[in-house]
Amino acid sequence: GVATDAEKNALIKFLHGFTYEEVDLPSSAQARDWILGDILHSRPVVFNYTKYTSLQENTCWDDLTADQQNNKDMHNSSVIFAGSNDGMLHAIRDCDGQEIWAFIPPNVLDSLSRIKDPVVGHATFVDAAPSLFVHDANENGYIDQTDDKVVMVVGQRRGGGKNILNTGTSHGSYYALDVTDPDQPKYLWSVDNLDLGEIGETWSQPRLAKVPIDGNNFKLVAFVGTGYDNNEDLRYGDTQTFPNSSDDGSGDPVDINTASAGGTVDGTGGGLTSAGTLAASVRENPRGRGILAIEVAHLSRADATSPYIPTVTGGTVGTVYWSYTAGTGNYNGDEPEFSFASDLTVLDLDSDTFADTIYVGDTGGNIWRFKVNDATPSNWTGTILFASNPGADSSVGRKIFYKPTVAYVGAPHIYFGTGDREHPLNLTTEDRIYCLIDWGADGTFPVTESSLEDVTLNTIQDKDTTATDAQAIYDRLYSHPGAPYNEDGDFTYGWYIKLDGTDRDVNGDPGEKVLAPATVFNGEAFFSTYQLYTGPRAGCDAGNLGISRLYQVDYKTGEAVLNFDESNDLTADTISGVNERAIGGENGEILQRTDRVRTLGEGIPSGIVTLIDASGRVTQLISSSDRVEASGLKDVKLISPVYWMQW
Repeated sequence: GVATDAEKNALIKFLHGFTYEEVDLPSSAQARDWILGDILHSRPVVFNYTKYTSLQENTCWDDLTADQQNNKDMHNSSVIFAGSNDGMLHAIRDCDGQEIWAFIPPNVLDSLSRIKDPVVGHATFVDAAPSLFVHDANENGYIDQTDDKVVMVVGQRRGGGKNILNTGTSHGSYYALDVTDPDQPKYLWSVDNLDLGEIGETWSQPRLAKVPIDGNNFKLVAFVGTGYDNNEDLRYGDTQTFPNSSDDGSGDPVDINTASAGGTVDGTGGGLTSAGTLAASVRENPRGRGILAIEVAHLSRADATSPYIPTVTGGTVGTVYWSYTAGTGNYNGDEPEFSFASDLTVLDLDSDTFADTIYVGDTGGNIWRFKVNDATPSNWTGTILFASNPGADSSVGRKIFYKPTVAYVGAPHIYFGTGDREHPLNLTTEDRIYCLIDWGADGTFPVTESSLEDVTLNTIQDKDTTATDAQAIYDRLYSHPGAPYNEDGDFTYGWYIKLDGTDRDVNGDPGEKVLAPATVFNGEAFFSTYQLYTGPRAGCDAGNLGISRLYQVDYKTGEAVLNFDESNDLTADTISGVNERAIGGENGEILQRTDRVRTLGEGIPSGIVTLIDASGRVTQLISSSDRVEASGLKDVKLISPVYWMQW
């Protein structure tokens, strides 16, 4: 807060876009040069309230005549919703970029003064991506104020709470607004640790899905992780244990703002690992151990021939519908020990329109499967499918911060990487790229790396590997419960690649980590990675943005698919006798381990956006540092409908 009325008035003026020091009635001449706060982790959501064509892209409703305003197709009705670190969630007209309104969550009011506090530095407020529930009753593409509903649900990531380790303080909330009328939003509800004590920082983007009740009723819920635990800010490097106390030594809780970065900007800090011997199950003041579902709407109908009517207020709407958290009686299956900061991958595997399976990773490096296909939530179950710690080499410290990507190839194939997003400078942990296969009832879980094929060296594709040895690896990678690779009945649970850097330096090149979701497209898997520059590469401290890379591999085997490294190529007359799986072309192109990856640029790379135009042409977009790179993939033939899940 602020101490005086003068400071309060100055802060209000600043939030409205005027200079902080101005004490007189503000005028347009006193507006700040740049008003909008940074949009850091909040991915904007764009929603079209009516249909229109590209000809109306720059036409707003108030540009029309009275007669034209009666035609819904005459203007661009799209609204951009985005959270930012100026303390607000913004609604912006797409037609001209003008702000319609901004929402300040109640739990950030006391901390808005931090915007101008030089000691605090960069403050966070509404730093997460919103999700929209849209009920278009007649499915005509036009939002009617009477029969239709649009509800937005948004978290705050590190905003909206206190960065201290204690049991009673809120670390963030989920908020819901009725934005059916984009000009007249309505506040609906919020959920925080007072509703479920396990809720930590609200990092997960709400994943909206239907869950069944009976033939004429269902719930629309938001599935989220219970959040990021600030204890993880104190844990980094090659360890699974936590500091022995959450006390800062003076009797006060630890201030996370002063936590170690786990490394140095110039890369000279070497391999750092945090101190502490507390196991995850007994760490101080834990948060975030599990997932939950928040009821967003109840939809009901009179009978099978009647339309569903959504209810978005009252009753149990805006409350915790179900939770699966640590503690006696709070879970049905394996007990969570680490926090769930990631987005959730929510699937409808049996295509009955209701969510039935959730995959998500935790900060302990585990991949979980939740089955939510029963009309009685107490019957929903949770299972650890895979534990990345310890690895086959006994290393530990791997964390999962991003949602897994799932491709169904006879069984769910789950693609993800590990990397400590909150300690990107750390060089100690040896992270991985994974493909994990969920064999369901035919599998025995949890599994570890010993049940996966280590394809780090890409031996199956090495030019000197014999046909017999390559076939043996192939048989293991393609084995399944119905076709084991040996007489003992063993079959693979997937594959993994160590990000140890031995493809660049025989002595290793530490610190590479996955800090974005994987993408799977047309038989290929894509993973972006980040690594801090070290040694002679580091340069000056301020200029060390690190290096970003993109791995592009075969989704079943982890093999190279493109000739990224031409230095290992042969010639047409010397290719004879080479392992056939290594041959990338008739002119001597060779696909080896180093062909799986290419350098993008500097800085932490984004996730990948895949675009397909009407002709089947495919383009992928990925950003690093100050640029967005577009790369083409093999075109696809759109000979059948394409289905997808929209959040």
